[in-house]
Amino acid sequence: MSYFVGIDLHSDNSYIGVIDKKDSRVFGKKITNDLGVILKTLEPFQKKIEGIVVESTYNLVLAGGRITGGEI
Repeated sequence: MSYFVGIDLHSDNSYIGVIDKKDSRVFGKKITNDLGVILKTLEPFQKKIEGIVVESTYNLVLAGGRITGGEI
């Protein structure tokens, strides 16, 4: 099964949601904006993630650099 990740990025926290191809929510959690915490949170889904989207009006450039930098 494949997963899709949505991250709602705020200045000091993020909400991470994971859905499957049937649009069923398989995970959702509010976490701190720490790259290590984000990676640890996504680790159980990592091999089956097909896409990640980030919604932000605050830290979009920062998150985009981290994600496209090969960290995830």
